[in-house]
Amino acid sequence: KDLLLSVVVASFLGVSTAFVREAIDERISNQKEVERQTALPLLGSTPALTLSSSGRFISKVPFFSGAGTTPQASDVIQWQPFREALDVIYENLRLSGLTSTLHSLAVTSATVGEGKSTLTLGLALSVARHQQRVLVIDGDLRRPGLHKTFGLPNQSGLTDYLGGETDAVDIEQVFIQGEHINLITAGSKTEDPVKLLSSSRFQKLIEQYESEYDLILIDTPPAIGMVDAVKISSI
Repeated sequence: KDLLLSVVVASFLGVSTAFVREAIDERISNQKEVERQTALPLLGSTPALTLSSSGRFISKVPFFSGAGTTPQASDVIQWQPFREALDVIYENLRLSGLTSTLHSLAVTSATVGEGKSTLTLGLALSVARHQQRVLVIDGDLRRPGLHKTFGLPNQSGLTDYLGGETDAVDIEQVFIQGEHINLITAGSKTEDPVKLLSSSRFQKLIEQYESEYDLILIDTPPAIGMVDAVKISSI
């Protein structure tokens, strides 16, 4: 009887502990929890990658050779499941009516290394494939990287225009999967990116190109610990 009672009590305590732990766990593990915690509509999601017990990716992802591998943005964008996921996101943006009222979107992430720049380029490709004019701006003035994806120089760009070093910003034409996309690089390094992003020249630049493009996508720094993404999205 004592043994049976111990088993029952242990099982009850184990189940209770599991429920309590689940209740106080604030980590997000699925799409429904994102919508529940943010109270925002979920436009879509990129394909998930799973790890085996040995630490290797077991999903059929051609650009991963093992754990710890950092794929190139161009490789990810060429992967069909990723492109289709971004097509869904862009189509939901259109159906929601956001693209008819908003002609510029800021793309950010919580922390570094979550793929915001890759998502920006992937979304730009979806826009271009829908025969829409798209402009991508590298607004990450702290750690610019879009120019590296296409092997472009970064001596002159957004920072130089906002700082008054140039009278016009250079627009580069790049190609992804046979589609051309216009790109403004971040430019030379600056010690005070917030000051430049707060300038009236930046707001006027966005307003000017909103009339020339169907959609402007701005790649911004991570949102946690920096005000850049908030500053850009408030324009």
